[in-house]
Amino acid sequence: MNLGLQTMTQKNCCTLNTFNGDYESYWNSVFEEEKTHNWQEGTDLAIDRWLENPLVKQAETVMCAGVGDSFLVDKLLQKEHTQIIANDISELALRRLQKRIGTNEAVEYVAADLMQADRLLQYEQKLDVWIDRATLHFFTTCADKDRYFQLVDKLLKPNGIAIIGVFSKNNVATCCGLELQLWSQQSLQNRFKGYEVLDAFHENFTEQDSTHREYVYLMVQKNK
Repeated sequence: MNLGLQTMTQKNCCTLNTFNGDYESYWNSVFEEEKTHNWQEGTDLAIDRWLENPLVKQAETVMCAGVGDSFLVDKLLQKEHTQIIANDISELALRRLQKRIGTNEAVEYVAADLMQADRLLQYEQKLDVWIDRATLHFFTTCADKDRYFQLVDKLLKPNGIAIIGVFSKNNVATCCGLELQLWSQQSLQNRFKGYEVLDAFHENFTEQDSTHREYVYLMVQKNK
């Protein structure tokens, strides 16, 4: 399948995205194979200690953005969260997740593109926590990044928590055949104007094929 992926051109801190394929079809094709994907964390998550933070532990509604079939939802269920929104652009990824978890009224599955997020507006100011591990860095244009952060701010309640994990600057700027926007801790913090930084760290993650990737993780709280 030719997805029309071309080289991106650098423009300030953003890139011109010349990928002219269908992202939904692209990610559905990735999740068609019944295998553990290269980027997937196991059941031990980098953010495990943040899930024990009282602000997160006591949260009612948690959005897992671009969750794929990762074990984040499993971990939130183990911690007895009762309103979990599992979001991904790929319906096949969510089907795989649901097949593993089984029927559970605590989980709502929402197949939606964060860049065309009309369906997600029903959660405006209803989220206590937004968690995104490895989705933001696929948004490379200035317009797409603006849409992403506007959406997070719109959906979070006052005092809501955002937890973001992205590839740091110490990486090759490609993954899954797509170009990436790499982030520093400071550049990520700069996008959360009016938020309090609660914690941050870097993680060296070894992928399934032994490739080493460095992530930067940030936890911030929205001001009233």
